[in-house]
Amino acid sequence: LKDRALGKRKIAIKAEKKQPEVRIVDFIQRFIDDTKTGIRLSTKKTAIKKQSAKPYGNIKKAFAEFETEVGKKLYFRNVDQDLLDEFELYLIHGKNLAINTRGKYMQMLLVVLKYAEKNKLLSRDILLDLKIVVATEESDSIYLNKKELEAFGEYTNPDNPYLEFIRDMF
Repeated sequence: LKDRALGKRKIAIKAEKKQPEVRIVDFIQRFIDDTKTGIRLSTKKTAIKKQSAKPYGNIKKAFAEFETEVGKKLYFRNVDQDLLDEFELYLIHGKNLAINTRGKYMQMLLVVLKYAEKNKLLSRDILLDLKIVVATEESDSIYLNKKELEAFGEYTNPDNPYLEFIRDMF
């Protein structure tokens, strides 16, 4: 009788500790909303600028597309190293992202996962086990020098005012 009573008690305790099922894409939106409204604070406990939430819309979109690719909705209970590796492979092959862009997405995902851990949706042990490598490469960005900028600024084409508009916008 005592074992039975304790058994029921243990089951009741387990039911209380069960985490709510939160979809990762939905939480990314919550992360964005919390950043915009000032609920999410920086590590120095100051407000984060609203515009810093904008790039997280890209990670939300990419993760939603990834869910479509794998054919199922993904929840925090699904978070493990295999999931992150599959997502990174999707960014490489499915989205064909450059190394720096892919690294930025993975870095943003890590920030979201840390916020999920803070909100008790992800255990600290799981977060510590995850290995997210933020890959980067030196950029090959090409810039115009001063002489080229001046030549561009002096460009005129009365036959095509649209090109002059583009020049002015540049």
